[in-house]
Amino acid sequence: MIRPISVPPSQLYGDNPTSVIYPGHPDYWIIETFGNYQPDGHTGEDYPCDAGTPVRAVTSGTVLHVGWFGGTYADNPWWIQPSFAGYTYVVDHGSFIGIYGHCMDGGSRVRVGQRVTEGQVLGPSGNTGASTGDHLHFEVLPDGYVLNSYMYGRINPAHLFGAGSLAPQSDTITPIPTVQEDEMRDDQMLELKLFIQNEIERREVVTREEAKRNLDAAVYELKLFVQDDDEKRHVATRETIKDEIKESAK
Repeated sequence: MIRPISVPPSQLYGDNPTSVIYPGHPDYWIIETFGNYQPDGHTGEDYPCDAGTPVRAVTSGTVLHVGWFGGTYADNPWWIQPSFAGYTYVVDHGSFIGIYGHCMDGGSRVRVGQRVTEGQVLGPSGNTGASTGDHLHFEVLPDGYVLNSYMYGRINPAHLFGAGSLAPQSDTITPIPTVQEDEMRDDQMLELKLFIQNEIERREVVTREEAKRNLDAAVYELKLFVQDDDEKRHVATRETIKDEIKESAK
């Protein structure tokens, strides 16, 4: 097991939680620029290096993603925020998934589905996404990860490189389902689902009520038309009778 860049990390897992940065704090510009994006601290390790430095696979595995992400974090199975990660490599290393972010746009040495070996170059490092300088951001999702948990399921990458490091145990990774809905009633994801569902239902109700109002108005107008037509017919009939009486009286 090797580090993705052969330099000491400049920001460690858990460093700099944004939840403690308040107005007037010297680092408040981070909140103003990126928001409260890491309330519990840094979700990985940052390796300072010049753009173009080779980024290497920490161990063997299969490439799952190369490049930018579209949509939102919920549109990919690792909850990677597209605007933050930039050009990213995601590799299934067997007992964990490695996420290599802020890499240089283009210059990839690998493709999706390719098997890579330990130390193989994935591509050049860079400064893409929500990055304030050249560096590599590296995250680890362990086998059985739960995204809806502390640090979004990420664990400390330092465990990979210590005495108790993780070693590849299988060719694929099997994530636990995010969390059953009956266990997520206070979670933001469920709240979002409920909001969307309620909004759909509300719009359906509004549509039905509006259709009913339109139908009622049409029926009412038809009744008025029929009533007015009947009155016209009655007047015409009375005038005809009067004319007939006048004719007979002559």
